Amino acid sequence: MSVDIRSEGRGLIAPPLVVSTIEEIHEIVKIVQSVGAFAFDVETRGIVERHADAMNAFNTELKQNLADMVTTSPAVREATQERLMEKWRGIIALDPLRNEVFWIGIATDGHSWAIPMGHLCGEIIVPEEVGDGSTVPPTGYRKLKKDGTESEAKIRYRIPAVFSAPPEQLSRSDVFTALEPLFSDPNIIKVGHNVKFDARSIRKYLNVELPLSGFMDTMLMQHIVNENLRGYSLTDLIAYNYDGHDAYYKEGKLGKIINTVAFSSATKYVHLDVRWTWMLYKRLWNKIKNKEGLRNALDQDMIVLRVIMDMEDIGIPIKKSAMVVLGRELDGRMRDLLNEMSQFTPLGFNPDSNKSKQEFLFK
Repeated sequence: MSVDIRSEGRGLIAPPLVVSTIEEIHEIVKIVQSVGAFAFDVETRGIVERHADAMNAFNTELKQNLADMVTTSPAVREATQERLMEKWRGIIALDPLRNEVFWIGIATDGHSWAIPMGHLCGEIIVPEEVGDGSTVPPTGYRKLKKDGTESEAKIRYRIPAVFSAPPEQLSRSDVFTALEPLFSDPNIIKVGHNVKFDARSIRKYLNVELPLSGFMDTMLMQHIVNENLRGYSLTDLIAYNYDGHDAYYKEGKLGKIINTVAFSSATKYVHLDVRWTWMLYKRLWNKIKNKEGLRNALDQDMIVLRVIMDMEDIGIPIKKSAMVVLGRELDGRMRDLLNEMSQFTPLGFNPDSNKSKQEFLFK
């Protein structure tokens, strides 16, 4: 059975729109307020140099890696340094308290927008060149021999693409100040795929507190509808709900490299992510809204999710002595349950083993 994706998105298959003025954001706010709900998705990057502890950890790890290396080749050592720096950029990018948001996508009925806030690349002038090891690299990318001349050896190499200057973009402070009416209103539904990460990532830019209600997570919604899927990524859920459709088949998932792709490619990707999040929300909500049990489960999950945001950002006080007592009580209860279980299960049954449970329950 074919699926008409356009019918659910109500015109979401429109040309990608880039927002570049505050007036446009004010219009977005009005449109979303009239609908009462919207999806949002952020793209983040990590700037290691801004965090002294991360730089210290990077330098310590680099020093150890270089000390363990046998080769003295400058090219290999530089590549090692760059790989390690990329690793730490990724770590910071996934830390909502310290990452830098440089795109936000917003979608609602009939609309989606991509808002850049510091994308570094324009359009490709000279494409990236990658050697697979079967060719000699261009001069300047070859290994140096002991006498200082360039080697003619065939090796793997990568020459980064050359980009034009990026277009003018709004500042984060202006963008998030203009969007505050949407994120601070508890009556407007704010939808995200793993919304906790996106909400925590933008929280540091807002001059208002996030409300205690009004959030919705498509990952949790899908889990409530069907908790037996093998994966709950956005790609997985699009395929599951739309007859195996691959929304990213043309350019792939660019999230991990979006900081280094052409401006137009990044724009399309931001639109795709937020459009599909909105369409998933609409489809899953239709499966949940008229079923009291599922509605109650979703409401409870959303309350807990909002509390977890504060716990992860601020922390929680713990009474250590009470936790020790609770731990002992739980250990005792676990022993009692295992003893009760042993009356019904074969000798050697391991409740922590999926194989043991499968054999016991189904054979």
